[in-house]
Amino acid sequence: MKKYNIEKILIESLSLTRDGVGIFDPDDRLIFGNEALSTLFGIPVKEAINKTFTQLCHICFKTKKGINIEAEHFETWIDSALKKRRQHNYRTFETDTIDGQYFIVTEQIVQKNFLYMYLTDITDKKENEKKLTLMSQELENLATTDYLTGIRNRRYFYQMAQAEFSRSKRDNLELTVLILDLDKFKLINDTYGHSAGDCVLKAVTNTINQLLRNYDIFARIGGEEFAILLPSTDAQSGYIIAERIRVAIESLKLPFENELLKITTSIGMLEINDKIASFEEMMKIADRSLNQVKSKGRNQVLCGFNNNYPA
Repeated sequence: MKKYNIEKILIESLSLTRDGVGIFDPDDRLIFGNEALSTLFGIPVKEAINKTFTQLCHICFKTKKGINIEAEHFETWIDSALKKRRQHNYRTFETDTIDGQYFIVTEQIVQKNFLYMYLTDITDKKENEKKLTLMSQELENLATTDYLTGIRNRRYFYQMAQAEFSRSKRDNLELTVLILDLDKFKLINDTYGHSAGDCVLKAVTNTINQLLRNYDIFARIGGEEFAILLPSTDAQSGYIIAERIRVAIESLKLPFENELLKITTSIGMLEINDKIASFEEMMKIADRSLNQVKSKGRNQVLCGFNNNYPA
């Protein structure tokens, strides 16, 4: 039977593989590595041989090549890394390099405390994961954004409002909701066409956005109907915000073709209280106040229950 030099074949095979391979002796010095391993430490393998893991990592830290060491002080980082190293016979983890490559690293203790390191490039997988995440975020934005005005839609508003309502109830926090309806909006569409109506909706949205805080939740929940959730806001403060919005919209003069379009808004509002069991109930009462405003001549703000501002 023909004899083969198995050791030579294995070494040649490991040298040629596209995955990184390294062997560290009991003193943690690199005694064997293939060229694929050089990516991890940022230097050619022939320069890495006989250097300890700590020395190789320090080169990465100084040269900003190889392993991405996100630490202000190298000593702190290496102390943490060495505490994990050789603590188990086998472990696997992910790491990345300064130039944006990602690897799954496997470490196996063999023979008398020699450490066998094997790394597989997963950069393409990571890039695909990032693309899928971005696509998912884009789809979520499309599903929760109003296509015309660019603000959030009804679905998003109710989703976030339910969470805010629960939080306010649990932590006894103030919360106020506004429902706005553009007065006689149908008349603008019927008289000037839907493009004029779109112009009004966009202008109203931009105007309201400028008057809100970055944590307020603003959405278009119907054709000409909007809702605003005001966290940590009582009825009196909510009324001040609502009145600013009403006045700002009333002051708009929107050029459209040869016309100047004007619009007003009616606003119903409500502050959370112990009597309200759900956000849906809160919206119903605010909507009831909105309908009262419409029946009283429009272009006003009215708060439900006993907080009927203006006083």
